[in-house]
Amino acid sequence: MAVVNEHPDVNVRKLYAGQVATHTGLPVNDLMRVAEQRNRKPAVRVAPVRQVGAAENAEFVAVALLMQRWDDIAPWLMEELFNDDANRRAFAALAATGGSPGAAIDAADPEAREVLERAAVADLDADPEVEAMNLISAAVRRGLSQRLRITDAERIREDAEARVQLEHLLLREAPQMAAEWLLGWLQRRSEERG
Repeated sequence: MAVVNEHPDVNVRKLYAGQVATHTGLPVNDLMRVAEQRNRKPAVRVAPVRQVGAAENAEFVAVALLMQRWDDIAPWLMEELFNDDANRRAFAALAATGGSPGAAIDAADPEAREVLERAAVADLDADPEVEAMNLISAAVRRGLSQRLRITDAERIREDAEARVQLEHLLLREAPQMAAEWLLGWLQRRSEERG
């Protein structure tokens, strides 16, 4: 950060601070403050954070792609795809603002804001459709694993069809049709729970 703070433009310093935060895992807000203050001997005090899983899992990649390539991935995403609360809230903030990164960051709670700030500066080379399909298949597998003791015949048939559609999705046999069906299945399951 001492080298970053040598740059005269505060916006460039903030951009570099975001990249440093991404590579080091330090909180983006703290490094942004350091960049704004432009100290020659910056210090960042960070409380240890309990991490529950990978910082850049499939959900994070989807949020990052949503921020960077909204039109390519947004039609395939919905809240039910996100298992992690912070990623779900980051997605919800983006969806509520129509994909506006700045407005979503401003509207998000601190944990979701941290996800969005990391996602905004993430350097990803990923196919939005492939990532969305991966997220859909993971959510469907989670959903099916929770529905083992169902006795209603209609729900059993629908879950069997979900397994067939999941297979189509995984084998890339008409993946878009399978994804649409599975998104509907996830939505119906969410409504049943709600």
